[in-house]
Amino acid sequence: MVIGVVNQILSNRRAEEQRAETQKTQLLTLETRQAQLFMQIYNRWTSRDLIKAYGLVRYQYTDWKTFPELWQQCNPATEPEKYADHMLLHAFYEGVGVLVQRGLIDVGLVEDLLADRVMWHYERYANSFKEARIMTGDQKQYDSIEYLYNLMKQRQQQAAMSI
Repeated sequence: MVIGVVNQILSNRRAEEQRAETQKTQLLTLETRQAQLFMQIYNRWTSRDLIKAYGLVRYQYTDWKTFPELWQQCNPATEPEKYADHMLLHAFYEGVGVLVQRGLIDVGLVEDLLADRVMWHYERYANSFKEARIMTGDQKQYDSIEYLYNLMKQRQQQAAMSI
């Protein structure tokens, strides 16, 4: 009887150790995957085409105040290169937002790399995003950029309050 109880206790301990080991392995796998996704984002962010598009969109294509003015200057039918530069940047931020929303990448990693850029981008284009939703009838268009912006803003405010 005593031997049976001791065996049960030892068996329970081994099972608990195995569960703890499995949890550690799963956590390491998750961290590794997030690091890989982060490096893919970083590599994309530092690619020549995205760097070029960011520079043009932020510093050169600035002569607009309203969505109709933006659309006139970046219409895909008349200005396909400008349109592509804008869409490349929008799509990049949208994709990052989806990864964060789905919990596939830690928001802190994204924040370290892109917070100020995401915030600038959304603040500059927020009204245009709303107009684009109306124009296309796609109410979810740019939702993930907006989500990412709100999250970055919230984290920025929390950091400011903790100082």
